[in-house]
Amino acid sequence: MTKRGADAALDAGWRDLTTFWGKARPPVDRPSPSYHPLIFHSLDVAAVGQVLLARWPSLARHLAAALGLEIEAATALVVRLLALHDLGKFARRFQAKSPAHYDSNFGSIEHVSTDYDHASGGFSLLKSDSGLREGLPEWAGLSRLAAAVTGHHGAPPRTLSDLRAIFHRHGTTAAHAFAGMLAALLPSGFIISIRRGVRKPCAVLAYGREQAGRAIYEAGAIPAASAPLRTFAELTWLDFEPSLIRRWAAEVSLRKDSLPRPRN
Repeated sequence: MTKRGADAALDAGWRDLTTFWGKARPPVDRPSPSYHPLIFHSLDVAAVGQVLLARWPSLARHLAAALGLEIEAATALVVRLLALHDLGKFARRFQAKSPAHYDSNFGSIEHVSTDYDHASGGFSLLKSDSGLREGLPEWAGLSRLAAAVTGHHGAPPRTLSDLRAIFHRHGTTAAHAFAGMLAALLPSGFIISIRRGVRKPCAVLAYGREQAGRAIYEAGAIPAASAPLRTFAELTWLDFEPSLIRRWAAEVSLRKDSLPRPRN
């Protein structure tokens, strides 16, 4: 296959995956698409993670130390897993939660249960299928981090059974396609560009990082730089001498390597 043919096939693969919705409750106060594709939501989250770790070096260092990896390797691993954080949304039972966006390739929506935790579904599928973990560490060393990422709504994921019924062959095939594309795409990064109404992931991080950087700044997620030293009187506007503990707090030296150092 020529390079042009391979690129066309890759483009078609990404377009096919846009039929799976990730968010289907658009704001009502302004015109907007009826859903946000799952793959784009996944890449948005990965971009935020990558920018956050780049702009918060102390967090990246602590994370790398906890994982026993170099910072670059730890960042690549976390960003890849963040892109897989909603893997469970490829399931038929999740997609059926929005009948207006249900893909007919799943078959009839009638009698499809929507009593389903997508965090546990994603964790279980990742655990049970090594093909989805291409290029990632062995499950024994990956399971806790995978649980933290897939359980991002605050509750530890459970191991589910009967994944064939939960995901359906169509959902499992799509999950494999997405995981395979990520294996080729990350950790080199990606760009989300606009072309014919479809955003296409490419080889370098640009648009996604730009948007992620803006979102992180507006959310106040990056630690603020330390304020200049102020005396007790300047801070409190009181004219009496501070107590011993207050004087100690004002004069004690802090370890520089323990402080977060944001980057603009």
